[in-house]
Amino acid sequence: MERDRIPSPMIGERRDVRRSRLFAVLLTLVLVGLPFAVASRMLVSGVVRVQPGDQPGGALHGRVVDRMRSPLADEEVEVFVVARDREPVSVGVFRTDAEGRFACDVPPAHGVYRLYAGGGELQRISRDVSLLDSADEAVEPEAIEFVLEPGCTLDVRFERAGGGRVGEGKLTLQRKPALFGLFEVPFSLTREFNSDGVVIDGLAPMTAVVFVRFASGFELAFEVELEAGTKVSRFTL
Repeated sequence: MERDRIPSPMIGERRDVRRSRLFAVLLTLVLVGLPFAVASRMLVSGVVRVQPGDQPGGALHGRVVDRMRSPLADEEVEVFVVARDREPVSVGVFRTDAEGRFACDVPPAHGVYRLYAGGGELQRISRDVSLLDSADEAVEPEAIEFVLEPGCTLDVRFERAGGGRVGEGKLTLQRKPALFGLFEVPFSLTREFNSDGVVIDGLAPMTAVVFVRFASGFELAFEVELEAGTKVSRFTL
């Protein structure tokens, strides 16, 4: 004759202890990871984290180097004025000399100055610069250094099964979040195309999701693993 098994109080206590330990471990991971997550988001390209305001203008200077700190000559540095709720205004495009150095004069403006470097086979990155301190007092500009890492290029091409051109559309590339998304820098960009595809260079290595919407209303989505070099994705529609 089978007897009903009565759970021992000790078993329940052990389970409670295990749950408590698991909760403590997860809480520790969150508390340790949160500062790094916040710091990483502060470094997101294109997000204003410097002191915006009525910039006095002045001379900006810096250097563009590769990951080995070797100077990159004849690299373009694009400069914009960026203000909240306004379209960026171009200041100009400047090139580095044989030592990777660049210099440019920026006009008085409201907002911050945003500089871009890289592209092509190198990652395109940006730096926001302000000539104001926290008290809105003018300060001397410091040297700006761009360290460019090897980049990725996404080449997406479309063709019709029966021949002919595919037409125009819009492509959006979004970084796929990692576990919990704590240490991933959010990234998304959109490009319009009016031919049979689109090429985007200067990207960082990532796992990304690509969304494509054609003017006809047809939609397409796929995942892509971007590594240094060119990734070609072809689709027959």
